[in-house]
Amino acid sequence: MLPKENQKCIINTDLDGLFSGLLLHNFLNWEIVGFCDSKESIWVDRNRVSKLSDCVFIDIFLFPENLKCIDQHIVAVDTEHHETLVENTNKLNPNLLNERTFLPDKSYYKKYPFGTAHFIIAWLERNGIEVKLDFSKIVTKSISSIDLLLRADDAFKTSTFSNYTDNATEWWDWLKDYSKNGEIIRELINYIQKFRKDKSRADAKNKKDAIAELLQSKPFYCDSPDGGFKEGSSLGGGFLKTNVKEYFRFIADAVGLKCFNLDFSYSQLKGNAVRTKLNEKQLQQLREGVSEKNLFSYAFVRSSKRSDNFSFTLLDIKDWG
Repeated sequence: MLPKENQKCIINTDLDGLFSGLLLHNFLNWEIVGFCDSKESIWVDRNRVSKLSDCVFIDIFLFPENLKCIDQHIVAVDTEHHETLVENTNKLNPNLLNERTFLPDKSYYKKYPFGTAHFIIAWLERNGIEVKLDFSKIVTKSISSIDLLLRADDAFKTSTFSNYTDNATEWWDWLKDYSKNGEIIRELINYIQKFRKDKSRADAKNKKDAIAELLQSKPFYCDSPDGGFKEGSSLGGGFLKTNVKEYFRFIADAVGLKCFNLDFSYSQLKGNAVRTKLNEKQLQQLREGVSEKNLFSYAFVRSSKRSDNFSFTLLDIKDWG
């Protein structure tokens, strides 16, 4: 998938989804037409788009071959399955570009560990699109704008003081190569390296806690510490609530980007989200590109040795094209 201007997209309802949407809106003029919680719900403004096939979904992998998505989950069962998925130009995923699969476990353990937003930055820079982000802004005494971007999908903690820093370092090197030595990717790497050299695990935890407090307190009231919103409390009723709009504008301003149009009038599609241990029948169906009726999305979220490693959503979209 190559960057193409003036697309319509549906983004996730957390910090990673918001940053992804802002990047695509500012540097490719993409229009955000709805939201997805990556589980069971999609909220779409039908005044802006009539068919899901006209959209690019962000941070969720879609099973139907004709639907477009950019995500970062483990979606290939094994190398054979990977070879099939990577040929589909409607799917863009770092684990497909730099092969990582569910089986064997040693491949799964080396999966991409950051947010879709960080991958999108590298993708844009790789294709000669100049990404300009303002990292000079101090948000609070202990939080800067770059901290907010690295909080997406816990990229900062994973990269600094965790059990997965070696894998994170390998993937930052990959992003640097993939972005063709992109300026923003290099800034993120340099910031992480300096923090690891000068600070401690406690400093990293304090920064994460401070971001959670900022996002979950007045006036934003995010439902989760990673800047996410859920159905009912903040999404519902066909429009974005005032606190959600304030939050979106705040994040955009923090990195020097313009926010997208927040005047939504959306309707909801709701499916059935399931977490289970992958069985042999499901495994074979995925390898063959077939599955039970209405399989909309899926991802492998744990290694094969663990329970509830297969997450999928059943959703009937026949009325949405």
